[in-house]
Amino acid sequence: MVYIREYEPTDYLSVRQLFVSGQLDFSIGQIFESEVRSYIQKSLDLDLKDITSHYKTHDSSNFWIAEVSGEIKGTVAIQHHNKESAELRRMSVSRDARRKGIGTLLLNTVDQFCKVHGYDHIFLSTVSHLVPAIRMYKSNGYQKTHTQSYGLLTVEHYIKYI
Repeated sequence: MVYIREYEPTDYLSVRQLFVSGQLDFSIGQIFESEVRSYIQKSLDLDLKDITSHYKTHDSSNFWIAEVSGEIKGTVAIQHHNKESAELRRMSVSRDARRKGIGTLLLNTVDQFCKVHGYDHIFLSTVSHLVPAIRMYKSNGYQKTHTQSYGLLTVEHYIKYI
């Protein structure tokens, strides 16, 4: 059974490890691997260095954990952008737990949170090589707004009106 709960400081190392492995699962051996590794390090040095201050200090932001049998199998965060919008961030599901509905449960959690906090839309950015994530976002009502190139990576931007 999957249990969705809020982030706790004791989750810190597991969350960071899941983020790294989730990014590397889709980039090892690819021509853009070094760019993904740079992105990973930047993320670990910025918001994932202090998850509490980035996601838990504003009432309209949060960070969730998906747990199965006491193990962290997924994460997602919502970060306040302005009165109308929030950014979906740090979606990750462990390799052994993918395609089991955990990502959708995390997205449903985000949707409910955003409705309660009065947001009218959620936006996100992802890279084009994360095909399973993009498929999940689209099946959960996200629509692509535009793409941008960053070196060898293509970033796709999505929005969902709630």
